[in-house]
Amino acid sequence: MSVPLPKISVVMPAYNTERFVAEAIESILSQTYRDFELIIVNDGSTDGTLALIRRFEGRDARIRVISRQNTGIVGARNDGMAVARGELIASMDSDDIALPRRLELQATFMDAHPEVVCVGGAGEIIDERGRYLTTLHLPTSDGDISMAALTGHTPIWGPAATFRRDAAQQIGGFCEAFKFAEDLDLLLKLGELGKLANLHQPVVRYRLRSGSITGVTNANAQRSAMERACQNAWKRRGVEHRFEAWTPMRPGKSTHSRQEFALKCGWWAFKSGERWTAFVYGMKAAAIRPLDSASWRLTACSLLKSPTPMEATPQLESRTAPRQPNESQSKWRRVYSGSRRRLRGALRSGIVSLIYHRIAANNGDAADRIVSPERFAEQLEVLQKWGTPIRTADLPEMIANRRFPRRGFVVTFDDGYVDNLLAAKPMLERAHLPATVFVSSGFSTKARAFPWGQETAMTPQQIRELAASGVIDVGGHTMNHPRLIALDAMSQRGEILGCKRELEEILERPVTAFSYPFGWYRTDFSDTAVRIVRDAGFKCAFSVRPAPIVAGIDPFMIPRCWVSDWDGDRFAQQLRDWFSR
Repeated sequence: MSVPLPKISVVMPAYNTERFVAEAIESILSQTYRDFELIIVNDGSTDGTLALIRRFEGRDARIRVISRQNTGIVGARNDGMAVARGELIASMDSDDIALPRRLELQATFMDAHPEVVCVGGAGEIIDERGRYLTTLHLPTSDGDISMAALTGHTPIWGPAATFRRDAAQQIGGFCEAFKFAEDLDLLLKLGELGKLANLHQPVVRYRLRSGSITGVTNANAQRSAMERACQNAWKRRGVEHRFEAWTPMRPGKSTHSRQEFALKCGWWAFKSGERWTAFVYGMKAAAIRPLDSASWRLTACSLLKSPTPMEATPQLESRTAPRQPNESQSKWRRVYSGSRRRLRGALRSGIVSLIYHRIAANNGDAADRIVSPERFAEQLEVLQKWGTPIRTADLPEMIANRRFPRRGFVVTFDDGYVDNLLAAKPMLERAHLPATVFVSSGFSTKARAFPWGQETAMTPQQIRELAASGVIDVGGHTMNHPRLIALDAMSQRGEILGCKRELEEILERPVTAFSYPFGWYRTDFSDTAVRIVRDAGFKCAFSVRPAPIVAGIDPFMIPRCWVSDWDGDRFAQQLRDWFSR
């Protein structure tokens, strides 16, 4: 009797990670998606790593263990891939944590997008002790990912990548010649066989360790290998690019580098609301350079100041698994934090801005862009009872005068899908609720489908029909939906001004609101884009960040909260949580 082959082979190299490997293995065994095998390659560990792995091997038949002499991570990954039987290979590091739905989300996405050869996702950054620091989001479209890779970035994290086994075999797996940059080299080669993608949702908790494999002593070698990988890709593709400046995430040996690393981790934690972790890193920075005021500034802020909406770090509200309180955090601190948040929500006046994309039948949307009509109806009913509807055109004056309703909300849609007209508009009209649809004009004027899912964009006539309803306003969203931070200033200006011009020609009226594609500040757009939007004559602009609009907000950095396909009760809970931040 033949044994059925698994859909996914998870390949996990392990070298002297006794402290973390059990948690990494448990995170795979706890996946909601069950059709996988876990191949663990012990790369000559000299601590208790192998003994821990063997215990798990005896518990679960899906685990296969390879143990051999140390040859390095590239050889370990290739050895794991050589015995893999799955259609897909999911990379996993032995010191990271896979979020519970990682395999489910990525397998569903790959089944729905056969043209994609590799998919990653956003990641939650944690430190060596598992303390949460921030959530980092990466470009999601093939064009933006490819451009980032060709200029020396790694836009799909190795431990978050799931790729097709036949494609990896076709390019020969990971290349030993690019040690320390094997992930980038693999990504560049896979991008020549098919499309690359990232999920919007976090799929992994990435542990930032100063002493990990790509540590301080290998920083120069890593940069050199990354540059060589890019140069080889340019030559294969017959293109010319510039290798961009590269800064390692981990510290060097100097006191300045180690202090900068502590400050980066501390400010990440502070802006994520993790004030105790911020205090810990402030004290670490002060211990390294006690006479530098930057260290004490972080320490003081962690004790005395709350992050403002402008300071909050972009992260998804609906993380796949709730983050558990750190054991070192005392009971009184948790009680204090919760009470403080609830009190702030009870006393605050402000507005929650919501971001939708499509209203359509949801048949397993891995990108989390679709809300079904039934769920949207429930959400609109909640909004009618919850607060005051606000039009985007009224926001600049409210922000300038610092006058907000007790509880208000703004409804927005991004991209300009045809179902915004056919499905969302009638439901908004029946509920008497205003909304703004931000349109990427190039897909409408050139009658192109959106590249990430082949969904249909509205035609110019449909955009006019949408705006004529009196319920829905139209805003700008660039011409071609690029990741603006990857473009030079002139190209950004062309995208932003071109969109404004095209939409105003269609509507024969000014377009005064804008939303940044993808929307995460410093990940998808920078201060350059903000300045261009302001100079272009827009009155306000929207990002993506789960926080309310309150006094002091920059009208060109208005936060929005990403809405998923939730029922009414879950949506109401999310509204309360967002508002109290």
